[in-house]
Amino acid sequence: MLSARNQMAHTYDSKDALQIYYRLSFFVPELSNLAKKLQQELTDGNNP
Repeated sequence: MLSARNQMAHTYDSKDALQIYYRLSFFVPELSNLAKKLQQELTDGNNP
């Protein structure tokens, strides 16, 4: 995920953009897990 972000952050190439677009579905499980962890932190009152 980080490499995809870095690839598109500095230069734009439509071919590269399409490759990343087609890989977005692979990021969903990781982002979903992150969202659950963050929500749990807020629910438990462990936020700073």
